[in-house]
Amino acid sequence: MTAIDTNEQFVYILKTMSAKAFAENKYFDALECAIAAHIATRGTEENKTALFLIGQACDLIRLESTAKSRKMREQEADSQFKCSFCGKGYSDADAPKNLVAGPNVFICRPCVKSAYDVMFQEHK
Repeated sequence: MTAIDTNEQFVYILKTMSAKAFAENKYFDALECAIAAHIATRGTEENKTALFLIGQACDLIRLESTAKSRKMREQEADSQFKCSFCGKGYSDADAPKNLVAGPNVFICRPCVKSAYDVMFQEHK
């Protein structure tokens, strides 16, 4: 077996591992395999495929990162609209009609009613 045959087998294995990583949504693993294939195929026609795989992996990592960031922002937004007394959360759409806002504090309708009842029961 010559060095060229060994290199071709190595590149084939890297491409196979990269394809498997893509299929399993393991984009960093796919990127590592694609970079190794790029290094192994420098100066050959196969290098274009390796560069394409690197680009694909980077694009998918970027998309996944953006989706995670968006999801985290949505979760943070949801957590912003919680009653400071009972802890019940409200969505963006429900918060204006169910929460009264103060400086860094929110109170929901049921807690307002409970507070009102407590205040007026003490004075009776």
